[in-house]
Amino acid sequence: MNSVENVTFNSANGVLMLLLLALALKSWNYTWKPNLPTGKNKPYQLFSYLIALFFMIWFPFFTTFSPSAINWLEVFGNWGYALSQLNFELVYVGYALSVGLIEEGFRYGFILLLLSYFKTYSIAKAVILSSATFALLHFNNLFLGWNLTTVTKQVAFALPFSLVITAIYLYTGKLYFAIAMHSLNDLIVYMSHYSPLYQGFLNDFSSLMLQSLISILFFIFFMTGKRRQVIKQNVKDIML
Repeated sequence: MNSVENVTFNSANGVLMLLLLALALKSWNYTWKPNLPTGKNKPYQLFSYLIALFFMIWFPFFTTFSPSAINWLEVFGNWGYALSQLNFELVYVGYALSVGLIEEGFRYGFILLLLSYFKTYSIAKAVILSSATFALLHFNNLFLGWNLTTVTKQVAFALPFSLVITAIYLYTGKLYFAIAMHSLNDLIVYMSHYSPLYQGFLNDFSSLMLQSLISILFFIFFMTGKRRQVIKQNVKDIML
Protein backbone atom coordinates (compact mmCIF):
# COMPACT_ATOMS: atom_id res chain seq x y z
CA MET A 1 0.00 0.00 0.00
CA ASN A 2 1.56 3.31 -1.11
CA SER A 3 1.26 6.58 0.80
CA VAL A 4 -1.75 7.88 -1.13
CA GLU A 5 -3.61 4.60 -0.68
CA ASN A 6 -2.72 4.62 3.01
CA VAL A 7 -4.13 8.13 3.49
CA THR A 8 -7.30 7.20 1.61
CA PHE A 9 -7.75 3.95 3.54
CA ASN A 10 -7.23 5.47 6.98
CA SER A 11 -9.38 8.51 6.22
CA ALA A 12 -12.15 6.27 4.92
CA ASN A 13 -11.99 4.23 8.14
CA GLY A 14 -12.42 7.39 10.18
CA VAL A 15 -15.36 8.61 8.10
CA LEU A 16 -16.97 5.17 8.31
CA MET A 17 -16.71 5.31 12.09
CA LEU A 18 -18.50 8.68 12.12
CA LEU A 19 -21.27 7.29 9.92
CA LEU A 20 -21.70 4.29 12.21
CA LEU A 21 -21.80 6.63 15.20
CA ALA A 22 -24.50 8.74 13.53
CA LEU A 23 -26.59 5.62 12.93
CA ALA A 24 -26.08 4.47 16.52
CA LEU A 25 -27.13 7.84 17.90
CA LYS A 26 -30.21 7.84 15.70
CA SER A 27 -31.19 4.40 17.01
CA TRP A 28 -30.89 5.81 20.55
CA ASN A 29 -33.13 8.74 19.59
CA TYR A 30 -30.30 11.27 19.54
CA THR A 31 -29.84 13.70 16.67
CA TRP A 32 -26.47 13.92 14.94
CA LYS A 33 -25.43 17.57 15.28
CA PRO A 34 -21.68 17.92 14.61
CA ASN A 35 -21.96 21.43 13.14
CA LEU A 36 -24.15 23.81 15.11
CA PRO A 37 -25.07 27.08 13.39
CA THR A 38 -23.64 30.32 14.72
CA GLY A 39 -26.98 31.83 15.68
CA LYS A 40 -27.61 35.50 16.40
CA ASN A 41 -29.08 34.59 19.79
CA LYS A 42 -25.68 33.32 20.99
CA PRO A 43 -23.47 36.00 22.56
CA TYR A 44 -20.32 35.03 20.69
CA GLN A 45 -17.35 37.16 21.50
CA LEU A 46 -14.95 37.63 18.60
CA PHE A 47 -12.01 37.71 20.98
CA SER A 48 -12.97 34.37 22.55
CA TYR A 49 -13.59 32.76 19.18
CA LEU A 50 -10.19 33.90 17.94
CA ILE A 51 -8.57 32.52 21.09
CA ALA A 52 -10.18 29.14 20.42
CA LEU A 53 -9.01 29.11 16.79
CA PHE A 54 -5.50 30.23 17.78
CA PHE A 55 -5.30 27.58 20.49
CA MET A 56 -6.32 24.88 18.01
CA ILE A 57 -3.16 25.56 16.02
CA TRP A 58 -0.73 26.74 18.69
CA PHE A 59 -1.33 24.16 21.42
CA PRO A 60 -0.25 21.03 19.43
CA PHE A 61 3.04 22.73 18.50
CA PHE A 62 3.53 23.97 22.05
CA THR A 63 3.06 20.52 23.64
CA THR A 64 5.43 18.88 21.15
CA PHE A 65 8.21 21.47 21.07
CA SER A 66 8.26 22.89 24.62
CA PRO A 67 10.10 19.84 26.08
CA SER A 68 13.04 20.54 23.73
CA ALA A 69 13.16 24.31 24.35
CA ILE A 70 16.48 25.72 25.54
CA ASN A 71 14.91 28.93 26.89
CA TRP A 72 11.49 30.35 27.75
CA LEU A 73 11.13 31.99 24.35
CA GLU A 74 11.32 28.58 22.69
CA VAL A 75 8.82 27.16 25.16
CA PHE A 76 6.01 29.33 23.81
CA GLY A 77 7.22 30.02 20.27
CA ASN A 78 10.32 30.70 18.17
CA TRP A 79 10.23 27.09 16.94
CA GLY A 80 12.20 27.60 13.76
CA TYR A 81 14.81 24.96 14.56
CA ALA A 82 12.28 22.43 15.86
CA LEU A 83 10.11 22.86 12.76
CA SER A 84 13.14 22.34 10.52
CA GLN A 85 13.77 18.96 12.17
CA LEU A 86 10.33 17.52 11.50
CA ASN A 87 10.23 14.49 9.25
CA PHE A 88 7.16 14.65 7.00
CA GLU A 89 5.77 11.50 5.45
CA LEU A 90 2.43 11.41 3.65
CA VAL A 91 1.52 8.23 5.49
CA TYR A 92 1.51 10.23 8.75
CA VAL A 93 -1.39 12.28 7.41
CA GLY A 94 -3.50 9.14 7.03
CA TYR A 95 -2.70 7.94 10.53
CA ALA A 96 -3.43 11.36 12.04
CA LEU A 97 -6.74 11.78 10.22
CA SER A 98 -7.85 8.29 11.16
CA VAL A 99 -7.12 8.81 14.87
CA GLY A 100 -8.65 12.30 14.83
CA LEU A 101 -11.87 11.13 13.20
CA ILE A 102 -12.29 7.98 15.28
CA GLU A 103 -11.35 9.37 18.70
CA GLU A 104 -13.25 12.63 18.30
CA GLY A 105 -16.25 10.70 17.05
CA PHE A 106 -16.06 8.57 20.17
CA ARG A 107 -15.68 11.68 22.34
CA TYR A 108 -18.70 13.30 20.67
CA GLY A 109 -20.90 10.28 21.34
CA PHE A 110 -19.69 9.88 24.92
CA ILE A 111 -20.05 13.56 25.83
CA LEU A 112 -23.55 13.47 24.36
CA LEU A 113 -24.50 10.61 26.67
CA LEU A 114 -22.97 12.37 29.68
CA LEU A 115 -24.68 15.66 28.88
CA SER A 116 -28.02 13.88 28.65
CA TYR A 117 -27.42 12.67 32.20
CA PHE A 118 -25.91 15.80 33.77
CA LYS A 119 -28.00 18.26 31.71
CA THR A 120 -26.88 21.88 31.44
CA TYR A 121 -26.49 22.21 35.21
CA SER A 122 -23.24 20.23 35.39
CA ILE A 123 -21.55 20.67 32.03
CA ALA A 124 -18.14 20.86 33.70
CA LYS A 125 -18.70 17.47 35.36
CA ALA A 126 -19.59 15.91 32.01
CA VAL A 127 -16.50 17.40 30.36
CA ILE A 128 -14.14 16.36 33.16
CA LEU A 129 -15.54 12.82 33.29
CA SER A 130 -15.34 12.40 29.52
CA SER A 131 -11.79 13.80 29.50
CA ALA A 132 -10.68 11.47 32.31
CA THR A 133 -12.21 8.48 30.50
CA PHE A 134 -10.53 9.46 27.23
CA ALA A 135 -7.17 9.76 29.02
CA LEU A 136 -7.44 6.46 30.90
CA LEU A 137 -8.34 4.59 27.73
CA HIS A 138 -4.79 5.24 26.54
CA PHE A 139 -3.62 2.60 29.02
CA ASN A 140 -4.85 0.23 26.32
CA ASN A 141 -1.52 0.90 24.60
CA LEU A 142 0.11 -1.33 27.21
CA PHE A 143 -1.41 -4.27 25.33
CA LEU A 144 0.34 -3.04 22.19
CA GLY A 145 3.74 -3.43 23.81
CA TRP A 146 4.29 0.15 25.01
CA ASN A 147 6.17 0.48 28.29
CA LEU A 148 4.38 1.75 31.39
CA THR A 149 6.38 4.98 31.67
CA THR A 150 5.57 6.06 28.11
CA VAL A 151 1.89 5.21 28.46
CA THR A 152 1.61 7.00 31.80
CA LYS A 153 3.06 10.15 30.23
CA GLN A 154 0.59 9.82 27.36
CA VAL A 155 -2.32 9.48 29.79
CA ALA A 156 -1.11 12.46 31.84
CA PHE A 157 -1.01 14.59 28.68
CA ALA A 158 -4.30 13.30 27.27
CA LEU A 159 -6.34 14.61 30.20
CA PRO A 160 -5.54 18.36 29.85
CA PHE A 161 -5.56 18.02 26.05
CA SER A 162 -9.05 16.56 26.24
CA LEU A 163 -10.27 19.42 28.43
CA VAL A 164 -9.06 21.90 25.81
CA ILE A 165 -10.46 20.12 22.79
CA THR A 166 -13.87 19.49 24.42
CA ALA A 167 -14.15 23.13 25.49
CA ILE A 168 -13.41 24.23 21.92
CA TYR A 169 -16.07 21.90 20.53
CA LEU A 170 -18.74 22.94 23.04
CA TYR A 171 -18.03 26.64 22.53
CA THR A 172 -17.90 26.59 18.72
CA GLY A 173 -20.33 23.73 18.13
CA LYS A 174 -18.05 22.53 15.32
CA LEU A 175 -16.93 18.91 15.60
CA TYR A 176 -14.57 19.35 12.67
CA PHE A 177 -12.59 21.87 14.75
CA ALA A 178 -11.95 19.14 17.32
CA ILE A 179 -11.06 16.65 14.59
CA ALA A 180 -8.68 19.13 12.96
CA MET A 181 -6.92 19.94 16.25
CA HIS A 182 -6.56 16.28 17.22
CA SER A 183 -5.29 15.32 13.77
CA LEU A 184 -2.81 18.21 13.74
CA ASN A 185 -1.52 17.19 17.17
CA ASP A 186 -0.98 13.58 16.13
CA LEU A 187 0.59 14.60 12.82
CA ILE A 188 3.18 16.75 14.63
CA VAL A 189 3.89 13.93 17.09
CA TYR A 190 4.43 11.46 14.22
CA MET A 191 6.65 13.90 12.36
CA SER A 192 8.78 14.59 15.44
CA HIS A 193 9.10 10.96 16.54
CA TYR A 194 12.22 10.25 14.47
CA SER A 195 13.50 13.82 14.47
CA PRO A 196 16.70 14.77 16.32
CA LEU A 197 14.98 16.98 18.92
CA TYR A 198 16.96 17.21 22.14
CA GLN A 199 15.88 17.44 25.76
CA GLY A 200 15.46 21.07 26.74
CA PHE A 201 15.88 22.84 30.05
CA LEU A 202 12.45 21.67 31.29
CA ASN A 203 12.27 18.08 32.50
CA ASP A 204 9.28 15.90 31.62
CA PHE A 205 7.45 16.67 34.86
CA SER A 206 7.92 20.45 34.58
CA SER A 207 6.84 20.42 30.95
CA LEU A 208 3.73 18.39 31.77
CA MET A 209 2.81 20.66 34.67
CA LEU A 210 3.13 23.73 32.44
CA GLN A 211 0.98 22.16 29.74
CA SER A 212 -1.61 21.14 32.32
CA LEU A 213 -1.68 24.61 33.88
CA ILE A 214 -2.26 26.30 30.52
CA SER A 215 -4.94 23.74 29.64
CA ILE A 216 -6.78 24.24 32.93
CA LEU A 217 -6.65 28.04 32.59
CA PHE A 218 -8.03 27.72 29.05
CA PHE A 219 -10.80 25.41 30.30
CA ILE A 220 -11.74 27.76 33.14
CA PHE A 221 -11.77 30.72 30.76
CA PHE A 222 -14.32 29.06 28.48
CA MET A 223 -16.43 27.70 31.33
CA THR A 224 -17.03 31.15 32.83
CA GLY A 225 -18.67 34.45 31.84
CA LYS A 226 -20.51 34.88 28.55
CA ARG A 227 -18.54 31.98 27.12
CA ARG A 228 -20.32 29.65 29.53
CA GLN A 229 -23.66 31.01 28.32
CA VAL A 230 -22.69 30.16 24.75
CA ILE A 231 -21.70 26.64 25.81
CA LYS A 232 -24.99 26.16 27.73
CA GLN A 233 -26.94 27.24 24.65
CA ASN A 234 -24.94 24.92 22.43
CA VAL A 235 -25.54 22.02 24.82
CA LYS A 236 -29.28 22.70 24.70
CA ASP A 237 -29.12 22.73 20.89
CA ILE A 238 -27.16 19.48 20.86
CA MET A 239 -29.69 17.80 23.13
CA LEU A 240 -32.77 18.91 21.17
